[in-house]
Amino acid sequence: MANYFIRKENDFIYFVELKKEFYEPKAVMYAANMFTNQCHIKVDEVDFDTVGVWFKLKLEADKDKLEKLLGDFCNEALKNKFKLT
Repeated sequence: MANYFIRKENDFIYFVELKKEFYEPKAVMYAANMFTNQCHIKVDEVDFDTVGVWFKLKLEADKDKLEKLLGDFCNEALKNKFKLT
């Protein structure tokens, strides 16, 4: 199974599911905070070993940038994991 999963809810909302084995919840929170200027973000535990992050664009004009932003978020969460250890 992959260590993350990205699902498009609609043109402006995406859901990212991250395995805690690879993405430390605290690192996910730090990474999510870095993207609050562009998106409304909700972070929640999906189950015992998974964290879910919902991204909703603040400006519709940015929808073409959203998939790149999600990749940048996943990379930032990994970087933050190593900073915390």
